[in-house]
Amino acid sequence: MGKKKLPQHRKSRGKTGIGEESGKNRETKLLVAVLMVLAVSFFVVFIVSIRYPENKPSFSLYSLKDAEFSEFRGKVVLVDCFATWCDPCKIEVGQLVKIRSRYSKSKVVLVSVASKSDDVDEIEAFMEEFGVTWKVARDNVGVFDKYDIIYIPTILIFDREGVLVYKHVGLTPASVLSSEIDSLLDS
Repeated sequence: MGKKKLPQHRKSRGKTGIGEESGKNRETKLLVAVLMVLAVSFFVVFIVSIRYPENKPSFSLYSLKDAEFSEFRGKVVLVDCFATWCDPCKIEVGQLVKIRSRYSKSKVVLVSVASKSDDVDEIEAFMEEFGVTWKVARDNVGVFDKYDIIYIPTILIFDREGVLVYKHVGLTPASVLSSEIDSLLDS
């Protein structure tokens, strides 16, 4: 028998092997892939923000009528004087959360008053970041001046008739605040 002829392979036309591509083609595919990932991410964020708008709370600053908090007569009023840049004030929020959860809004009003040097956007961002659920106002009526607020945080507590009965400079534990509030509610 004679020799069998083996099939000849075709000569390569510029490619060096299976799966190898030019650098330009690879960059184009990578760019398309990145753009697709970005487009999908944007779409998901857009859809979620449309479907669930109630997840983003809206914040608006409370506008105080006067520095005596007269609009709250008949209720115990706890006033937290703070600034958005104040680290101890950020810690104080945790104590105020405990107070808010312990007392009915119909008996105890909680108001945080930001210094007038704080920007409205900074105050609203602070409210959102720390989950503040009570009234927050910018000092547009002279609270800091009237009560000689020099250091912050400072807590003021007013009885039901609007008389200042407690003032404390610095961090105040929720237990101390509760004790003061309870004594006013019991009287």
